Amino acid sequence: HELQAELERLRNEVPRIREAIRLARADGDVRENSPLDAAREQQQFTERRIRQLQNDLARVEIVDAANADTEKVSIGSRVTLQDMTLLTRRIFTLVDIREADVSAGKISTVSPIGQALMGRSAGDELTINTPSGSGPTPHRRYRGIAIWRHVHGAPPDCNG
Repeated sequence: HELQAELERLRNEVPRIREAIRLARADGDVRENSPLDAAREQQQFTERRIRQLQNDLARVEIVDAANADTEKVSIGSRVTLQDMTLLTRRIFTLVDIREADVSAGKISTVSPIGQALMGRSAGDELTINTPSGSGPTPHRRYRGIAIWRHVHGAPPDCNG
């Protein structure tokens, strides 16, 4: 969905970029025309990104969250984890690497945490080696509290 929105936004930029190129050409000398160079560079970047998004979307598999398995962690799962050392809880959504955004709680299925979670069930305990681990051992112990698909509303009760 985010990739489709970006593609649409970029497609809408193309006419504006073409107009910028037209106006820059109209200014006269095209040999040393920095607005023209900038517009052409923007056009190349935009067209390259549009092709990349089209290729990505052609290969993407749409996950139907409403009918997905909530017994095992897979792409699209939202997982509540209990840190067994710090006694804190964190919620992660497992996504494709192109959609990963740690600050938004979206982690890639190929990240250390994502790899450790794939195929796990609620209640499983796991040790995850993390690049940002602190102290003499860069790993954390977690217990999976809940697995759900984010369709609407809040996660299931995870006080258990």
